[in-house]
Amino acid sequence: MPLNPGYADLLKTLQQGRARSVAVIPGSALPFFAGALRQDLGVPVLALTARPERARQVHSDLTVWCGEDGEVYQLPEGETLPFERLMADDASTHGRISTLEALLRSGVESPLPPVVVASVAAVAQRTIDRDAFESSRHRVAVGQRLDLNALLNRWQTMGYRMEQAVEVPGTASRRGGIVDVFSPGSELPARIELWGDAVESIRLFDPTSQRSVQSVEETLVLPCQEALPGLIPSEHVEEQYSRLEMSNCAPQTRDRIQEEMSLLLSGHTLEEPGFYQGFFCRGMLLDFLGPETLVIVERPGHVEDEGLRLEAKAIELRSAKEERGEVPRNFPSLHIPWEELSDRLAAAARRLETAPWALSEDDGDSSGHDLGFTPPEGYRGRLDTLAWDVRGWRQNGDRVVLVSHHASRLAE
Repeated sequence: MPLNPGYADLLKTLQQGRARSVAVIPGSALPFFAGALRQDLGVPVLALTARPERARQVHSDLTVWCGEDGEVYQLPEGETLPFERLMADDASTHGRISTLEALLRSGVESPLPPVVVASVAAVAQRTIDRDAFESSRHRVAVGQRLDLNALLNRWQTMGYRMEQAVEVPGTASRRGGIVDVFSPGSELPARIELWGDAVESIRLFDPTSQRSVQSVEETLVLPCQEALPGLIPSEHVEEQYSRLEMSNCAPQTRDRIQEEMSLLLSGHTLEEPGFYQGFFCRGMLLDFLGPETLVIVERPGHVEDEGLRLEAKAIELRSAKEERGEVPRNFPSLHIPWEELSDRLAAAARRLETAPWALSEDDGDSSGHDLGFTPPEGYRGRLDTLAWDVRGWRQNGDRVVLVSHHASRLAE
């Protein structure tokens, strides 16, 4: 079947080395087109939405179009606000780590490029530095010789917790010459058995029953936290720390910050590490995008409004905490300013902006691609009219797909 002329023209434009396009794509069609463009261009795709709930919906629909194994990811929003003394949610953190890994291995270790969906809030949160991510991720293979103590120390530096039994991602354990590790992004944990200092076997196992499921030749171990003090040059942290202005803080607040920073720089962990994430998270999602990646910005006017709203909220939160003496001035934030984020998005080599039905000044250049979408006709129970229209479409050689909560009634 020949391609829609508007879609064929859009593909031709996006296949150029550097391309910026605008297309009329209604919201309900965005997931289908994101998956289609990934397939037809053969490149990773980042779909950026304004709000988190919209990102979740696009991700859910994309999974339907591309399948459970279709390399579709959603970058979760972090659960902690800037300057809050809270534990990061492990599920959200591991989801972010898995997404970064998918982008990093695209075209190298995975034959299918990923589609990543993210809201402005998710992209505007700083994450692990790309160099730190790449230098820490590693594989353990059968036949490899290991210094077990050094390996366990490395895993702890990467954020793993040592437990009696490995049941959830981000944990590891040791029993003599057997070590277990559950890496983010892995469906099952791995049990590594050594003979002396050589890896004799690697088995994936069920974390509930602890029984082996299958043998594998190697396993990939990823960092399991975004803020990893042991992977950041101490001089960078010390330089940031030296710029803090604590005259607004009470003596007990100053003493606590000094004590906790000393512990972090010495390699210790804290019960509430989220407060200091701005010191150790130096990267952003966009650092993990290759030059071939297609960035789709849904309704850029809405995306910008949301970015500015989040920035105003972060500034308000900082001001309130500085006024109460809870945060020193110049304290590094986890939030990326909208101007910095906007500049990075604008620098994407391939960028597609979408408008819902008609192009306007808020949605980009009016000379965009019209893919032929029109508002759907509402039948409102007129099934006889629907039946005649379906017959006419089929006689014209069109394919008809009906999606309804009342499938059995329509089938009758």
